[in-house]
Amino acid sequence: MTKHFLGMFAIASVMIVPTASVAQTFPQDVPMEIMCWSQNAKAWVVGYVHTVKENGEAVYQGQGGRLNATLNAARVLVAPSDRPAGLDCYGKTLDQLRAMGRLISLQRVPTASQ
Repeated sequence: MTKHFLGMFAIASVMIVPTASVAQTFPQDVPMEIMCWSQNAKAWVVGYVHTVKENGEAVYQGQGGRLNATLNAARVLVAPSDRPAGLDCYGKTLDQLRAMGRLISLQRVPTASQ
C-alpha cells in the first residue's frame, strides 16, 4: 500500500510542476528568401529561410533541401566550409544584398489589435 501511495504522490507532484514558456519573436531583419547567382550552374539560385536560431543565425535552404547557406549573427552570408563557394552572395552583408535587390522580405500585416 505504501508503494502505491508514494507512486501516486510522485505522479501528482510531477503533474503540478509549473512550466514557463517565453514567447519568441521572429527577427525583423531576417529575409524570407535570398537570391544568388551560381557561377557554376550559370543560373539564379533562391534560398528559403529554413531555421532561425536563438542567437539570430539563420539557415537558408535551396529547393529540395540539398544546399544550405548560413546568415550569421553579424548578418553576413557565410561561405560553406565543406564545398567550394559557387554563389556570388557569400561574404556579403544583408545591407549589400538588399542594395543589389537580392532579398525578399516578409511583409508584416498589422492585426486589429495593433
